[in-house]
Amino acid sequence: MQRLAKKISLSGLISRGVMSGLVLMASAYQLLGQTNQPTSQVERNREKAYLRQQFARHFRSVQVLSQDLLKAHEEGNLTARGLGKEAREINKSARSLRQLIALGALAEERELKTSLTTPADFDEAIRLLAQMIRRFARNPSHQNSRILNTDQATEAQTDLLAIIRLSKTLADQARGYQTLRQ
Repeated sequence: MQRLAKKISLSGLISRGVMSGLVLMASAYQLLGQTNQPTSQVERNREKAYLRQQFARHFRSVQVLSQDLLKAHEEGNLTARGLGKEAREINKSARSLRQLIALGALAEERELKTSLTTPADFDEAIRLLAQMIRRFARNPSHQNSRILNTDQATEAQTDLLAIIRLSKTLADQARGYQTLRQ
């Protein structure tokens, strides 16, 4: 499964309709016995389509959760419980993305604050998390899978690793969250 994940074309992943159509077409051909491909090839194609769907789901999820978290924080509607829940969900989706993306070994450690004690610390961490997710989502390595720019791939993996670590820190320390009084 890991080997297949490395071969996935990352272009057009948000287009769920196309992927669903591919899965349905492959299933229909197999059921009707009208396939020129050996069963193993059909199964590999189905697995690839499934992995693309998983990537698209987690890719979108991490972005939407980040936007919701930042919005609730900025509006003063974020609670400690809500922060913990959202940060855990971001962490879960980010870890899933890391497993689906090839070149995971390129990630470099980034220095992150691990102790969040003041409202300003939480504010800085939430904003940094949202910024890293935006940068990860807009990374050109997700746009064109035919051209591999190792610098961009390294940046994407480094951002993803930092997202995983920071979302875990936020989830673990959410009980101490207080809104930043402006």
